[in-house]
Amino acid sequence: MKYFYIFFLLIILSCSSHNESQEIQNMQRIDLGEIENDEILEASGIASSRFNQNILWTHNDSGDENRIFAMDINGNHVGEFFLNNVKNRDWEDIAIGPGPIEGVDYIFVGDIGDNRSENDIKHIYRFAEPQVYTDNQSSEINIDNIESISYQYEDGNRDAESLIVDPITKDIIIISKREESAVHFYLLPFPHDTENILTAQLIMTKDFYPNINFNTSQWIVAGDISKDGSKILIKSYSDIFYFTRGRNQSIFDALNTTGEKLPYVTEPQGEAICWDRMTSGYFTLSEEADDANQPAHLYFYPYN
Repeated sequence: MKYFYIFFLLIILSCSSHNESQEIQNMQRIDLGEIENDEILEASGIASSRFNQNILWTHNDSGDENRIFAMDINGNHVGEFFLNNVKNRDWEDIAIGPGPIEGVDYIFVGDIGDNRSENDIKHIYRFAEPQVYTDNQSSEINIDNIESISYQYEDGNRDAESLIVDPITKDIIIISKREESAVHFYLLPFPHDTENILTAQLIMTKDFYPNINFNTSQWIVAGDISKDGSKILIKSYSDIFYFTRGRNQSIFDALNTTGEKLPYVTEPQGEAICWDRMTSGYFTLSEEADDANQPAHLYFYPYN
């Protein structure tokens, strides 16, 4: 009887601790409101503009047109931008970073999704970030001069949903998704040949849940890095992992540390994360949950 009582007490304390933790995370999350544009149904990436103040970029994944959306930091629609001569096979992440012209911010759209691992060649579309006007702007804008960085993985086809551009080295990092333990980290070193097919180098593997039996909520689905390259976010469906990067340290060395978890309230199919413009917090965005009649909301977590 004594041992039963102790066991029962441990269960109560565990539940209480979980509920308290959930309440703390709810308090830290700011709901910025419902996404205004009804055509953003399956948001799979988000990036905070460094060129346009208070602008966020997002896109739908497979099945949508060749377009990205600009919205403000309250989720209000600002513009719809079409990438000419480009197809959305399975766009899974978007990033902003440096490129071939010094001082220019580039948008990188990752056509890197591959649920069945059946596509040998993946593509990352790169173009200079356009100016966004919040007043008197055409609702549909075409973007030309898009470069395609085409690549294949050195160890076989992979599904991926996480794209990071190193602001210091200009390298591209891709993280695989559908692994049952350690995910794969790949490198496309700068400069990026846009005429030939590149080989993404497998640099490291990492198990973000080494002591937990695998389930699909542990799949890695997004990532971002601060403008100065010192703060890295990696997101699974259920958690956000945070890593700091020291001076003269590679991204891979930084990610090979323990890191820590940051506050996050699970969203339906939450596949998007980015730092805000000043690295004072991070935004998250998810797909809409049709079965629960739950529209997508933009959330912000202040970072201390």
